[in-house]
Order: sequence, then C-alpha cells, then structure tokens
Amino acid sequence: MNEALRKEITYLAIFSLLKRLYLNQQITKEVFDRLNRKNAQEQGCKPLLF
Repeated sequence: MNEALRKEITYLAIFSLLKRLYLNQQITKEVFDRLNRKNAQEQGCKPLLF
C-alpha cells in the first residue's frame, strides 16, 4: 500500500470516529472541527465537511 493511500485511510478512520463522538454528543462542534482540521493537516489531506 502506498503512503498516500495509507494516510487517506487513516484520515477517514479518524474522521469517522470524530463524527461518531459528535453525533453522540460527547464532543462539541467546535472540538470536532478543530480535531478534524488537525487530523487532515497531519495526514496531508483536505478536511471533509460535516
């Protein structure tokens, strides 16, 4: 598996976890947005909008 694909899969897995936490009201929208942006930056991806 190439590095770019591995990073994209990692980003999507973390995005899914963050989305679940937000939908279960365990984190606020502001925290979700901040962590999502940081995750995308670390993985070299564009952040998905939710």
